Amino acid sequence: PYGPLVLIMLVVTCASILAGVTKGTKKSIALGILFAFIFDALVIWQRYQIAALIAGRQSVQEELKDAVFEFVGFPQSKFRWGNVRVEGYRLDPVTGEINYAPDMGFNGAQASPIEFAIDVADKQTSVVLFPCKPMAIFDMIDQRRFWLLREIYIYDAVTGAEPFNYGYSLPVPQPLTSHYEPCAVVYATPGTRIKVTMGATVLGLLFVLLNSDKSLIEHPHKVMHATEDQYLGAGFLVDENPSIPVTPYIVAQDMWIIDHQRMLKLRQYGIDNERMRLMHEQARAFLIEAKKELEKRNYDTFVTFARAAWSYESKAYPDVRKTAMDVIKGIIFYLMLLLPFAYFCERLFFYMTDLKWQIAVTVLIFAVISFIMRYFHPAFAIINTTPMVIILGFIILALSIVVSVIVMRKFEDQMRQIKFETTGMHTADVGRFTAVASAFSLGVGNMRRRKVRTILTATTLILLTFTVISFTSVVPTTRINMIPIKRAEPTYRGVLIRSRNWDPLGEPTTRIIRDQYGRRYTVAPRAWYFSAMVGEQSFIRVWCGNRYYDVTAIVGMSPAEEKVTNIKRAVIGQWLSSENKPQCLIPLRMARWFGIREKDILEGKDVYIQVLGMKVPVIGIINSEEMKKVVDLDGEMLTPVDYLMMQERRRVQEQPTGQEAMELEEYIHLSPDQVIIMPYGMLMSAGGNLRSVAIKFDWNSRKEAMRELRQLMDRVELNLFASIPERGKLTTYLCSAIGATGLRGVESIWIPMLIAALVVLTTMLGSVYERIREIGIYTALGLAPSHIGALFLAESSVYAVLGAIIGYLLGQIIAKLHVAYNLFAGLSLNYSSLAAMFATAFVMAVVIASTAYPAWQASRVSVPGIERRWKLPEPEGDYLRITLPFTVANAQALGVIAFLKEYLEAHADYSLGQFSTDKVTLSSYNTEYGEGYRLEGMVWLAPYDLGVSEYFILETQPTRDIFANTIQITIKRESGDEASWMRVTRNFLNLIRKQFLIWRVFRAEVKERYREMGLIALAEAQGITEKMHSDS
Repeated sequence: PYGPLVLIMLVVTCASILAGVTKGTKKSIALGILFAFIFDALVIWQRYQIAALIAGRQSVQEELKDAVFEFVGFPQSKFRWGNVRVEGYRLDPVTGEINYAPDMGFNGAQASPIEFAIDVADKQTSVVLFPCKPMAIFDMIDQRRFWLLREIYIYDAVTGAEPFNYGYSLPVPQPLTSHYEPCAVVYATPGTRIKVTMGATVLGLLFVLLNSDKSLIEHPHKVMHATEDQYLGAGFLVDENPSIPVTPYIVAQDMWIIDHQRMLKLRQYGIDNERMRLMHEQARAFLIEAKKELEKRNYDTFVTFARAAWSYESKAYPDVRKTAMDVIKGIIFYLMLLLPFAYFCERLFFYMTDLKWQIAVTVLIFAVISFIMRYFHPAFAIINTTPMVIILGFIILALSIVVSVIVMRKFEDQMRQIKFETTGMHTADVGRFTAVASAFSLGVGNMRRRKVRTILTATTLILLTFTVISFTSVVPTTRINMIPIKRAEPTYRGVLIRSRNWDPLGEPTTRIIRDQYGRRYTVAPRAWYFSAMVGEQSFIRVWCGNRYYDVTAIVGMSPAEEKVTNIKRAVIGQWLSSENKPQCLIPLRMARWFGIREKDILEGKDVYIQVLGMKVPVIGIINSEEMKKVVDLDGEMLTPVDYLMMQERRRVQEQPTGQEAMELEEYIHLSPDQVIIMPYGMLMSAGGNLRSVAIKFDWNSRKEAMRELRQLMDRVELNLFASIPERGKLTTYLCSAIGATGLRGVESIWIPMLIAALVVLTTMLGSVYERIREIGIYTALGLAPSHIGALFLAESSVYAVLGAIIGYLLGQIIAKLHVAYNLFAGLSLNYSSLAAMFATAFVMAVVIASTAYPAWQASRVSVPGIERRWKLPEPEGDYLRITLPFTVANAQALGVIAFLKEYLEAHADYSLGQFSTDKVTLSSYNTEYGEGYRLEGMVWLAPYDLGVSEYFILETQPTRDIFANTIQITIKRESGDEASWMRVTRNFLNLIRKQFLIWRVFRAEVKERYREMGLIALAEAQGITEKMHSDS
């Protein structure tokens, strides 16, 4: 009679209600999406209370017509952070099951969001539903960090993509609370098969539901021959799976099977990861034990083993993916080296003079080596897509880089041209790409002239690369980092699990730790309850008759606490006997205030207090002074942290820096007079938060403690405090598991590495002394000493690249043959990107480092007996005369002067460059060997606050040789102290020298244009002079 029933649930993530209205209207959805009209629906909005009862608050409305829902009284987002989330559900009127749920697909929530901000007074929205079947999953807890998995991904088992229609309902834990229900419901279209994965932000996927063939765990050798549906899973048919019982067990099995298939595929190519393998084997052992316990119907032990298996496999799962991805990254790295390798091979073996043939041969070499890698490198067999996608993708990347470089060079050329047209200044820059290409070309040319030496040196480096790859590997390990806590004096052997900042832990932490260790050791959880947010004043009123007493917090403990910290010595009366039975212990001051006598407690008389709306019997009194002496492994009291005092201390103290910031902060705790103690389970039900868990072990030596601690750290990834027996006493350490990477086999390659380094060193030194005459020619052509040294470094780089590529390729081929025919027992190559880059970088570093000294020697040989850096001569009073190391021909002398005149006049403005000029003039004068030219003017040098100015004269002086006009500069100091004058004049003359270098690279037509500009300037100067004479 009431029609279909639809539940509309509204979740508000803020703490209080201010104002606002939200409405939803009837709307039909196109594209074949079913829509539901809501008649006589039960409408509920719910908001969660922080530190309150889990149920929160609810408001029920029943009168809804025409598919309209309305809620009144929500806070606007500008007053309270947090969005409103609206979810609608249609319930089957007969079975009560959900048969319509919010659509999170492309045409559902992605097109019409169900989570939004209340930013207007009247907010309208629509909820798109789709016909569905629900599937419940449980225990969605990260078994290593005990975090709730908050990110969910749903896939269609047939297509492997996101379903067209799907939905899900996840728990919404509140900030700074411990309790949440680790359950979720997934919705899918009836008749579909789905797969589910979940993660926790940056940690990646930690939860997979694939429905793999579980028989593969008992017969792991069949995994390699299994079908894709067997190891990747066929998915869960939602019609047949309303829930996934014992979800951790199913997740652990699915993760193990898919990891095992990937690991077997990697091992086919000699790729292994010891940490990954150990975790994987441990997970299988727990899965086998879990199955045995399930057959015995020991369900609690079964779940414990299942969670342990999931924990170990969730650590192996990202390592498996990372190892596979490292192989692909490795091939990309070598393809990048293949580009210069192809160029060097063309120059070394073919040396084509025609550019077209040069490009064709280079491309052919690249294609041939890529083809060889295609059949010998495991990356092409590991990826699920077409293998050639890697090469094609790299070619596209390389071509994109080439095009980008061309565009950038063209852009820079245009900017230089615009700068010249605007300022008249040419940029003093050398084509670095051209210089590098020339250096490599000269280096390869020298290698071609000495074929035997080149072959022997390259062979040495090839064998060195092969040796490094064969006998070294990058090994991921887990290292336990232990920091001693000097202030702590531990009283029990065990472990304390808590966050460094005393943040709440997830409530499942206690359950999981108890399942794992509760049968063998004592586990004691501790919970805190505050009536206000952290950092605000908390008051919890406790009544006894007509009197009340305000405490700051309540501590929840278990009966096991007495066995761990011996807290009973601070208690008058009884300790807690149950975690859920109403009981409490009050401080001595409160007892006296209420008139409760110690005798009454000891005699077991009925004494009650009223707290949190409950009548609770008092079974003991806390002696505050004795309670202060009860400390945990971290050296701190068992009472809650006094956050107000901590804020005050941090406000007064300076901000810690350096080592102080890394040290563990000691917290101020509440006095025992400010708290009462209640059973742990009872307090958690009232809204308490789990803050720490203590485990008491029975180890008697450091060796036993480290063995148990390593097992625990392998199982979980949490910061914890551990008391370790050392030299007859207990020492507390702050422990954390850190993923580390180590190198194995390095000790066996030092001798081959040293031999190769000496070979390269002697080869390059011999090359330097053999090419002294050639170096002299380079010097005469104007190459700087650094450029000559770079020639030898370029040559060594060619050796390094050739050795790296050919050596790695040789290793690939031998490894392929070894796997196929088992040629070398025990030989294993690791193709991960870390190992590949380490081997290549190590070889190249050795080669280039071995060439550093010969390159330095070559640069010294190029300038024997003179200073490597240009120095100014000593001034003669206020005059400085310099002869520049440049000569120009008679035909170019006037053009050079005109070019320099243009350059100096461009600096007439103070805002340009490192100097400014005024009254720059050009003139000519006669000498014994012909006409010379003079450029002079006033110059002010930066920084201008030094007050340095000078008169500058530059002259071209003809000699007997018509191709050798010398350049003479005379400078007269006008102002400024001598030291500043010499320093800034040096910078100015360096700029002038660079202009001569620029002049040498000008084309003939540019030089002729400047000569014509010089003739015009001379004519204008002559006309001005004649006019001045006529006027006088």
